[in-house]
Amino acid sequence: MAVANVALYKLLEEVTGDLDFFRDFEGDYRKRLIAQKLVYLLQSHMDSKKGWAFNWYVAGPYSPALARELFSIAEHREELAEQARKARFTETAAAKVHHLQQYVKFDYASLGLDLAGWLELLGSVVYVAQWKQIPLGAEPLGGEVKKVKPKFTVGQIKEAISFLQER
Repeated sequence: MAVANVALYKLLEEVTGDLDFFRDFEGDYRKRLIAQKLVYLLQSHMDSKKGWAFNWYVAGPYSPALARELFSIAEHREELAEQARKARFTETAAAKVHHLQQYVKFDYASLGLDLAGWLELLGSVVYVAQWKQIPLGAEPLGGEVKKVKPKFTVGQIKEAISFLQER
């Protein structure tokens, strides 16, 4: 398997703290959503033009190419698990992992959300801000997010915006 697949496997295990993240991946929508949003948030944080192209879908930013890659990783998870255990992140990559872990460690339950919902909200805020070219601190952002994500409360959206501004 490609080095990038090993890195992605290791990244998702390290960030989520789930050392068997890819078990039952194909049948677990929540894991697939978590993986998509974590990769999207990482790419957005890095302000990278490289990587996977994301479009707007029902659950926010989504990359069909990334989905195919993730399914391939899940299919070869036993082989990748062995390689990932031996792999080490560079100092720069370890810092990115630590940054993403903050997203996962946040007390999203206090907002009435689970991890998948929290990451969907964060990804949606970032996507809408970029799409509409609205700075994170600008007042109209919350309203624009609410239009495309009515399932989230105004309070949840404000908390997500505040969280992202602090990072």
